[in-house]
Amino acid sequence: MLTTSGYNNIGQEATTTAIINDIKKINPKIIILANSNKPRETRLLNKDIKKVYFFKTIISPIILFIPKTIILGGDEITSSEYNNYYNKFFQYFQAKFRIIFTYFSTFLNKNITLYKIGIYDQQRNFPIFMLKRVLEKSKIIIARDKYSKNYLERLTKKQVLLSKDAVYSLEINGGNIKKNKVGFILKRTNNIRIEKKIIQIINAEKQKRSIIFIIFSNHHNEYENDFKYTLNIIKKTKLKSYKIINENDYKKLFIKMSQFKKIFSMRYHGCVFSEILGIDFIAIPTNKKIEVNFKEKII
Repeated sequence: MLTTSGYNNIGQEATTTAIINDIKKINPKIIILANSNKPRETRLLNKDIKKVYFFKTIISPIILFIPKTIILGGDEITSSEYNNYYNKFFQYFQAKFRIIFTYFSTFLNKNITLYKIGIYDQQRNFPIFMLKRVLEKSKIIIARDKYSKNYLERLTKKQVLLSKDAVYSLEINGGNIKKNKVGFILKRTNNIRIEKKIIQIINAEKQKRSIIFIIFSNHHNEYENDFKYTLNIIKKTKLKSYKIINENDYKKLFIKMSQFKKIFSMRYHGCVFSEILGIDFIAIPTNKKIEVNFKEKII
């Protein structure tokens, strides 16, 4: 199973857990080998699931020959956002790792499944010929939304099934806590207009209730590091009273998020989590996947 785990992103980790659960519901005895940039941490997040083994992403070529089935699981196949933080040689390969790995597996007669994946645009120099071959050789292709389904159907004649994001299948454990707080899930943006709007909203909301920031990504790359960006926004709004939640376990985060009356999210999975928990939320469009999936919630 090819994942995007191990980059300190709770949305990506929740996606990995959700897909593993889906597979185990079909066959509880199946052995799953899954990559992660930080396999020990990802293993701890899935410690209750049996017969799942995580390995370092960099050794994936060695693992390629072991499984009969390759599942490219969840998240985006590619994105133009990767251009902002994958610009060095190794990072260039890293951003395209899953499709390159799956492409070579097509020559080894592996059973290939693309499971609840998204695609909205492409990273610069993305090997589209690899994706086309992977699509043609896949036994099952499932898109996580209509936009991705239409996008993939333009690249292949194979049937593309429609589903929802894998995270929607996770068990809900919110809690019965009084909802009196407002949450902000921030993500770095180059759009000055959006940033000014966020600052304006925070300044308005701080007069009414407690402000809590939820960190969804603590990526080593600064562009994807929500913590640093959040501190920058706090400085600009001159907030004196606030709290920051930095949680990597979705179950614990679900409980904490149940306290919120409203959430403003610049993160796709922040919107998904809010919708799962039945929390009123406002989507702040920082990318195409938010625009196409939460257009009725966009500010």
